[in-house]
Amino acid sequence: MSRVLPILSALFGAALIGWSAQRYVAALEQATEAADALTVVADQATQLDRLRASAPVESRRSRPAPGLASRIAQVVAVTGLSQGTLQNVTPEVETGIGTGTGINYRRTAVRLTLDPITLPELGRFLQEWRAAEPAWTVSTIDLTPTSNQAKGGQKPLRAALFIETVFAATTDAKERTNGNP
Repeated sequence: MSRVLPILSALFGAALIGWSAQRYVAALEQATEAADALTVVADQATQLDRLRASAPVESRRSRPAPGLASRIAQVVAVTGLSQGTLQNVTPEVETGIGTGTGINYRRTAVRLTLDPITLPELGRFLQEWRAAEPAWTVSTIDLTPTSNQAKGGQKPLRAALFIETVFAATTDAKERTNGNP
């Protein structure tokens, strides 16, 4: 009986070592699979970031904030023009733009008139506008001479500007489902 106990202990120890080795191999396989899955997910995340970066800016742009007329007046003030220079701001008009890409875009446009304004003042206004409102693009500028007297050697003009922004309509739908108007 004294020899049986060490043999049984050795067999029991060997069985425990075998069982532990089997568990170790299974855990090692799981860790390898998890590392492979992590590599795949990291690659997919990188590809997704690249795709998002290559998508048109409009697809990532949300609906413009309300109150554009006051922001236009603020740019006029920052430019150093009198508030009387801002003659007219039409209401924003939103229209749909159909594309074959599956993304529905919306365009919002505004017409504004600056009168009287000189070319250097118009240049400052456009520069300040681009810095303050990068999502809004000046797409049309109509310049006509005015009958006002020259300002510092510069003939005053009447500038009619058409500004617009394009954004993804799907973003708008997501905002509405989140409780935003």
